[in-house]
Amino acid sequence: DPSGREFTTTADIIECLKLNFVITSEIDKVVSMRLSAILTRFGVEKEQRRVSGKIHRGWVGVSKRIVRV
Repeated sequence: DPSGREFTTTADIIECLKLNFVITSEIDKVVSMRLSAILTRFGVEKEQRRVSGKIHRGWVGVSKRIVRV
């Protein structure tokens, strides 16, 4: 990332949650709306970026690494 700020798409976050059995196979739109509400409440910055001519919505400062609890 040229700006030095880590960017993770909403789809990547949902996929990670599903792969780690944090959420079940719910409808992605519902999960996306819940995720947005939670991240916004915590003050995470929402951003849109153009990648290969397509706009991707996501979050700045959310790491793609997996943290196991």
